[in-house]
Amino acid sequence: MINLKKVLAGVMASAMMFSAVGCSMVEKTEEGIRKTVVAKVYGEKVTLGEIDDSLGGFFVKVKEQYGENYKENAEVMQYIAQQRLSVLDTAVQDRIFAAKAKELNIMPTDEELTAKADEKLTEMKAAYESEEKFKETLTMLGVTEEELVKDVKLSTISELVYDEVTKDVKPTEEDYKKYYEENKNSYTEKTNRVRPAHIVVKDEATAKEIIEKLNGGADFAELAAEYGTDATKDKGGDLDWVEYNSTQIDQTFLLAAKALEKGAYTPNPIHTQFGYHVIKCLDKEEYPVQAYDEVKDKVEAAVLKEQKDALWKETFTKWQEEADVKLYEEKLSE
Repeated sequence: MINLKKVLAGVMASAMMFSAVGCSMVEKTEEGIRKTVVAKVYGEKVTLGEIDDSLGGFFVKVKEQYGENYKENAEVMQYIAQQRLSVLDTAVQDRIFAAKAKELNIMPTDEELTAKADEKLTEMKAAYESEEKFKETLTMLGVTEEELVKDVKLSTISELVYDEVTKDVKPTEEDYKKYYEENKNSYTEKTNRVRPAHIVVKDEATAKEIIEKLNGGADFAELAAEYGTDATKDKGGDLDWVEYNSTQIDQTFLLAAKALEKGAYTPNPIHTQFGYHVIKCLDKEEYPVQAYDEVKDKVEAAVLKEQKDALWKETFTKWQEEADVKLYEEKLSE
């Protein structure tokens, strides 16, 4: 006699096994990958498909360059993961902006957003010789016009939220004068600049050895050729002119270079992420500071922006905590 309970149990076990295998197979399909959750914001899912849809033009460029089998290239997939992460960060922020725009009752209508996007698009196209040139630029950047319009709409929302949050920021005259006194070098008649040379080595002991040789009268350029570890070694370590307000150079290095008199070198090694530097000032140009009344408009604009940005950063950090943002970066390589 057949035991019906055992048969049913066996059928159910087989069904469950098949279901588990089936789920695994689905996850490996294109559609399964698109449904992969890469973040949660306010408990709502952000899928990989949403992120990839925002990168449509980018993927067209990737396929053109690496072919349809680009997924087999580990380096390309790593690059794609980086691009996805950048878009994901923006997508998370956009969801928070949208939620807050609704909460603050400042969310534009679809018609208003479309009108704003059309206006911005017209301005962008006007900067090019023709619409064809504009489209060529978008193609080169791997961006479609639809993606651009979407980005303009989202940025419109974020700008409205920023303006609403910071609308009551009003610096005082004391704030302006304090900022001016602390940043006088930003208000010179011309931009101050320095021309540093350096010898960068891997360890502090070697840098100190170089300084000892300089103290003994050795030539800086010759020591740069002998000890230098970067491309400037063959030109005496010369880094050419650097403006005092430059953000393109390590700030610890720049601070040390600005402090030197022409012809002087650092008495101690300067440590940065690149190694240990011995820095020499080949030349420098410093100009008179403009009077407060002459630059007051610039100072007011700088202080207003600084205070608004500080408030915005503080507010948005709180919003991120409220949104309970969760990122699953490991999923971006699928």
